[in-house]
Amino acid sequence: MGLVSAAVLLTVLKIVIELDLREIMAKAGPGAFLCPSELAGQLPTQNPNASVMLHRFFRLLATLSFLNCSHRNLPGSTVKRLCSLFI
Repeated sequence: MGLVSAAVLLTVLKIVIELDLREIMAKAGPGAFLCPSELAGQLPTQNPNASVMLHRFFRLLATLSFLNCSHRNLPGSTVKRLCSLFI
């Protein structure tokens, strides 16, 4: 992993810790899959792009096996990404 990639990962992990996302996901129960928009709704933020940013964070963390992600097909040929903790 390059130096820039490592810096991005550390920044994302810092944000995840500061927002207490792990605890929010753990409260959903073991093996529960949540979408980024559900999590964004539980955060103390007014940022309309919060779910988009969480989606990007989760995509990175899933690529590095920090999260377990799956996709659900919705009506209208849209796909929803759902993520859960490995623990």
